[in-house]
Amino acid sequence: YSDGMYAQRSPTSEQFGQQRIIDLLSKSDAVDKDVSGLFDAVQRFACTDMLADDATAASVEVIRPT
Repeated sequence: YSDGMYAQRSPTSEQFGQQRIIDLLSKSDAVDKDVSGLFDAVQRFACTDMLADDATAASVEVIRPT
């Protein structure tokens, strides 16, 4: 993810922060929902669908051979 995710501010000027991202993604059970879930959480936190900075996120699933 880019700094546009964790640096996004709430209406009270609090940053979303890296810890919220870590907490959110550590609870994830579906790699295909990580990115949309992160964007949704940041937008809800900021009370807007227009983020203050560009934001990029990717989710990668590691599949280990058996």
